[in-house]
Amino acid sequence: MVGATPLGVFLSCIAILGAASVQPVDLQDGWQEQTKGPWRTRYDHRDLRAMRHPWVPSEKGAFASLSRPVTVPVSWKGPVYLSFYCSDDYHTDTWRPDGSWLTAEGFVGHRFKQVLVDDDAVWSEDVNDPVKKGVSPRYRVKLPVEAGRPFLITLLAYDAEPSTHVLEGDFYQSANDEIERDEDPNAANFQTLIYWGDLYLLDGDAEPPAGRRPTELKVRAVHTERWPLPPFGDAWESDTARLDVSAPAGLPKRGFPLCFGVPLHVGKANTPADVAFTTSANKPTHMQKRVLGRWPDDSLQWLLVDFPVNKDIEALYLDFTHDKTSPRTNTVAGITEDGATLEAGALSLMTRRGDPIADIKLDGKTLIDSITLGITVDGETVAGTTASTRLVDEGAFRSTVLLEGRFDAIDRSLGSFHLYCSVYDGMPYIRLWFRWFSDTGRDIPVSSLRINLNLPEPPDALRVPDWPLSDGARVMQTSETERFLGDTPIDPKAPLFLAWNRAAVAVHRFAELFPKAVSADGRALAIDLVAAGDEPVVFTPGEAKTHELWLSFDEDDPAQFAATVEHPPILQNAAYYCATGVLGRARAHNGVPVLHEHMTKDFAAKTWQDFGLRAGVRHFPDSPHYGGLPNWANNYYERMLNLFSEWFMSGDRAWYDLGDDLCRHLMDVAIVHSEIPGKDWLGAIHGPGENHVAGPWNPNLRIAGLDLYHKLTGDPEAHDAVMGVVDFCACTHAGIDGGSVRQQAGSFDAVCTGYAESGEVRLLDEGAGRVASALRAMDMRRGVWPDEHGSKVYRGNIPWMDAQI
Repeated sequence: MVGATPLGVFLSCIAILGAASVQPVDLQDGWQEQTKGPWRTRYDHRDLRAMRHPWVPSEKGAFASLSRPVTVPVSWKGPVYLSFYCSDDYHTDTWRPDGSWLTAEGFVGHRFKQVLVDDDAVWSEDVNDPVKKGVSPRYRVKLPVEAGRPFLITLLAYDAEPSTHVLEGDFYQSANDEIERDEDPNAANFQTLIYWGDLYLLDGDAEPPAGRRPTELKVRAVHTERWPLPPFGDAWESDTARLDVSAPAGLPKRGFPLCFGVPLHVGKANTPADVAFTTSANKPTHMQKRVLGRWPDDSLQWLLVDFPVNKDIEALYLDFTHDKTSPRTNTVAGITEDGATLEAGALSLMTRRGDPIADIKLDGKTLIDSITLGITVDGETVAGTTASTRLVDEGAFRSTVLLEGRFDAIDRSLGSFHLYCSVYDGMPYIRLWFRWFSDTGRDIPVSSLRINLNLPEPPDALRVPDWPLSDGARVMQTSETERFLGDTPIDPKAPLFLAWNRAAVAVHRFAELFPKAVSADGRALAIDLVAAGDEPVVFTPGEAKTHELWLSFDEDDPAQFAATVEHPPILQNAAYYCATGVLGRARAHNGVPVLHEHMTKDFAAKTWQDFGLRAGVRHFPDSPHYGGLPNWANNYYERMLNLFSEWFMSGDRAWYDLGDDLCRHLMDVAIVHSEIPGKDWLGAIHGPGENHVAGPWNPNLRIAGLDLYHKLTGDPEAHDAVMGVVDFCACTHAGIDGGSVRQQAGSFDAVCTGYAESGEVRLLDEGAGRVASALRAMDMRRGVWPDEHGSKVYRGNIPWMDAQI
């Protein structure tokens, strides 16, 4: 044995224990430390002794030892036992190489942990012993000692064989079996952390008290003193906050609608009337306002504002004072048995059963007879018909109706749709937010999905960016980098518009969401949102796809109009947004030079292509997952929240646009909107995997980023998607007693997001269930989750994994 020290050296510092049947052995003081090789020891604040071997090859005979003399009380009857806690972060257990991406360096019979009495081992285990979840490993060992006799106790970690010497039970695995052991310079590296604690001498059948981390009591005391927790956020010294208008692509001369969510400090406003806005010219401005969220004290947390912005408005000033403004005029929305009427100044339209939209007029003149929908599947074209109309918003500046309908043939259904139609007071714009659902329980191979604008007469002056368009001509986007007018290549990146007379239609993300097309045929203008033709795009059960179109009338600069549709105006102020506390603790990172330089120097002005992400109507802006296509990342590690958080902290508009694109994609393709035969997946969000739809994966159920998207945009479908994921977690008990810490953390995140959004008490119970589940898996004495990541042989040593919960 190594590490034993003659007893006589310590006789002067013998610790005579009391006569009780349970005697603790002090871990902090009175020990003599010895090490050989790279081993090191330290006292841990959890009242543990730690022995550490770094990630380097082990050497035969290297060790770490802690020794101290003790004496058994004279009055004890015996036998005498030693009770102690001992755990480590290494194991080989029953796992053996499986060719996965996880690495492993399996050393069996190389390194041991022992307890010595004088020079003899009374307990010995290979560090490759199992690491069990939910267990704080404690041992009870009979000692060969007599009452009243002093002896030396030693805690020992030692290397019996070097890790460079391959023993019979050893194994090795590189990631995906890319290299062999002899090709890996790190193959012999052998790291181990061993923890010792709760040492007690016991007389006979006496039982030791349960060991606890000293920090547990401290944590409880601190949290009790702080409860209830103060709201997140930093004080805002002024009663005014400047919100800059960000319009990177410019604005049309007449201006453009701005619809955006503004966060507010807790306790600052109780009703929308408690918040007023002025322009940079110090002119009070009337806003259409809608509450999107409240703090626990019921004060306003998020306020959605709608108003017209033009080139003269560089910023708005938010004031926590009573709003005395009133609208000059109002939009008018009326619901009838057959549909709805919308009026916004000189612009009006009707919605109706059957064909969705009819009789779009400007100054009493009909500009569009009707707007119809059509889908082509397996050579059959089926019209979309409206079944119901519902008023979503009716305000002074904007009114929105929702049309719900289906594409039903005689013998089959080809999906359903939602069509949101918005008009704006004093502005000749119509926004169409069209969402198609694959809800038939089977794959749908779509060759075409069209929105048809049926004009009262053939149009004049047809044109697309930089080119005139003749009757019968077609513009086709075949890839992100290819666009054709007939057979002629044209600029594939220009924001797409189709203009005629003094009207125009623009399609958001026309290039990225290919294949798409626009065409003219007599009085009909067609916008084909899935122009796949003979190579149909296959949509799977449960997914959806959203498309955004804008119509402009009396338009003299369609290129500027289309550019603004591509990058609409928003409001931003990094310092103020972070200070509100809606993201928890957040600060603008221009105050952290190293982070700010990294994000601006290494990531500024980056596009989706720079990040290796892909385009396409079902793919944009997703990226390949590990191992490459056909596996997609989806929301792998909360990309949605990450992107918006960086926008909050940096104020760089590019991050907002990236987050907006990603949320739209994931809300459509990754979330299960309808029943899938044979699967209990309704409401879930797919994890990474093949074709975006590999099934739910608990770590990926995080949904706070999509909830933030809902708050920033007011998109009601985002709210429904968030609560769908939350309901899936609640109904299936997703993540409870899951395999890893992130299995618990993903659904816990969703449940907490859902509770913050809805206040439903049932979600408190769901959260409590996941907390209990997490505690069941932990080694509570050490305060660690015995998980592994990256390597199959190291457990409980992954702080970033533990931090997720």
